[in-house]
Formats: sequence, structure tokens, C-alpha cells
Amino acid sequence: MMEEPANVRVVPAIGMERHLHAALAMLQRGVRPTVDALVAECGGSRTTAQKALEELWTQRLPLLLAQRQTESDLPASVIEGMMGIWREAATAAEAKATAAYAEAMRQVEAERAEMRATLAAIEAERARHTEAMQQAQTRISEQEALIAQQREALEALDARLKEQVTLWERAIAARDEANRQLADARIALTKQEQAAQEAARAHAEAIATLKAEAQAEREAQRKAHAEAMDALKAAYLDAETRLRVDLDAARTEAAKAAKALDAARREHQQTIEALRQEIAALRKQAVLRPRQRRHPISKRKPL
Repeated sequence: MMEEPANVRVVPAIGMERHLHAALAMLQRGVRPTVDALVAECGGSRTTAQKALEELWTQRLPLLLAQRQTESDLPASVIEGMMGIWREAATAAEAKATAAYAEAMRQVEAERAEMRATLAAIEAERARHTEAMQQAQTRISEQEALIAQQREALEALDARLKEQVTLWERAIAARDEANRQLADARIALTKQEQAAQEAARAHAEAIATLKAEAQAEREAQRKAHAEAMDALKAAYLDAETRLRVDLDAARTEAAKAAKALDAARREHQQTIEALRQEIAALRKQAVLRPRQRRHPISKRKPL
């Protein structure tokens, strides 16, 4: 069995030296040292154990083998077996390092592909949010145009209502004028009757022979007066009826317009509120979206 060199025994087993000491001890026991075995025996990190094995296979062991071969204190078969073990370990370490490097490169490429996919997804989401914002702005513009149209319609309705009120005022003025004319006609008729009575009393004797004619004439006047009164009453009733119909129609139309305006305002407020909520939700999603974590690439030396 290979003896431990003096320079290894003198140095205290601290850090990587402790792992090297344990690895040499394993070789002396005929056990092949590994990272797991060194960690189980000495503790510490796998990185320290890996560096110790690299130091062992690449530097310490070749020096020890060369020293042992120079001293010639071991048989040639033992030295050849140890060299075989060293070459096998060196080949395995190189293959493992190559595989670890290939695996690291594969992980790097996978992380790069994942980052590119994440970036593409972020760009697509940003484009979708931009399109949604543009659509929302378009809908807001359409709603503003609709509000402007409704405002114009309301102004036109107000103008029509003012016209109806003007017509109603004119109808009332016409009714008052008709009442005044009717009062004047009644006063004139009263005066005519009084004058006729006075003339009849004054000329009672003179018109005795013309009584029948006067009476006929009076009857004709009364009939004409009655017809005039009937015609005037009919005109007054007709004007009043038309005025009431026009006034009721104007009130009905104004009530409908007011209801339509209230409905339009409520619908517009609901639409604006829905758009605001949708924009707030989109902004909240854009702000609260978790960022993809970038895992740093391990810089640990391969085995």
C-alpha cells in the first residue's frame, strides 16, 4: 500500500487540503475517491471536493507517482497499476468535465431559448395591450361623437319646444282677443237694444203701423245675432280645442324627449364607466405582471 508523503503529513488538513488528505487516504485504502465520498467524510461543499479531486488527479498524484517511481521503493507492477488507475481517473475526469461542459452549454441554450420565448410573449402582450388601448380610445371617441349628436338633438328639441310654447302663447292671446271681441259685441248689442227700446218708446205711436215690420226686423236681427254668436262660440271652441291638442302634443313630445335624454345619459355614463374599468384592469394587469427571473449561469469549474 502507498505511504503518505512527508510533506502532506506536515501541513494541517484545512479546507481543500483536508479533502486532498482524505482522497489520498482513500487511494491508500484501495478506494477510488469521489465527490460524494469526500463530502460524506470531510463535509464542506461539493465545489471544494471537486477542486480537491482536480488537484489530486492533475497535480498531486502525478507528482507522487513520479516520486515513487524515482525512489524505486515499489514494484514495477504496483507502479504500473497505480499509473493505470491515474490514467483511468484522468480519462474519467476529462469525460465528466466534457459532459458537464456540454450539459452547462445545453442549459445555457435552454435558458436563452426560454428568455427569447419570454421576450416574445412580453412583446405580444405589449402589442395586445396597445391594441386594446387604441380600441378603447376609438370607442371613447365614438361615444363623444354620439354625445355631441344627442346634444344637437336636444338643442333641436328645445328649439321645437320653444316654438310650441310661442304657438301656445299666441293661441292664448288669440283667445283673449276673441273674448274681448265677444265682450265688445255684447256691449254693442246691449247698446243697440237700449237704443231700440228708447226709439220704440219715443216713437211708439209713430211705429205702431210698422210694428209688424219692426218686429220682423228685430227677429231678423236677433237671428243674425244668434248666428253670429253661434259662429263666434264655435270658432272659440275650435280654437281652444286645437290649442289644447297642440299643447298636449307638445307636452307629450317634451316628456318623451326628456325620457330619451335621461336614458341616453345613463347609457353614456354606463359605457364610460365600463370603459374606465376596462382601462384600469388593463393597466393593473400590465403593472402587476410578474417579471421572469433570470437564473445566473453557474460558473463552477467542471469536473
